[in-house]
Amino acid sequence: MKKEFIKAKDHYLLLIFCLFVGAAQAQVGTKKSNTIETAEQVVQRQLEAYNARNIDAFMATYSDSVKLYRYPHRLISKGKKSMRKGYARMFEKVTELHCKIVKRIVLGNKVIDQERVTGFPGWKKNGPLEAVAVYTVKNGLIDSVTFIKGK
Repeated sequence: MKKEFIKAKDHYLLLIFCLFVGAAQAQVGTKKSNTIETAEQVVQRQLEAYNARNIDAFMATYSDSVKLYRYPHRLISKGKKSMRKGYARMFEKVTELHCKIVKRIVLGNKVIDQERVTGFPGWKKNGPLEAVAVYTVKNGLIDSVTFIKGK
């Protein structure tokens, strides 16, 4: 039985192709200070702004046409203006608001966060809000989020 080998130049072309494809899949964000943000970095920046209750920095991570869904596909908010209203009100009223990531999964332009949110008045006896958020990042901005509410 005759074994066939990939020629050295073919091997290098295949390696370069794989590296290019891998880099293209990982770099779904926009250029920011001459670096390219990954989907995970965009979502992390959003989380940090959320925890700081900084509405401008938070909204800067979202596309103008962002859609928020309640699992499986119930549209709860469409567009940045609508989203900003609700979150600005929450950031103002819930001064101890904090989201902790329990677990994060990243797959291409999708970031799936298991979240534990604390700080809502009256929720202390029931414990923190447990939820999963599935973020889709396109062109460096969060384009959609699907929330799966736990307890």
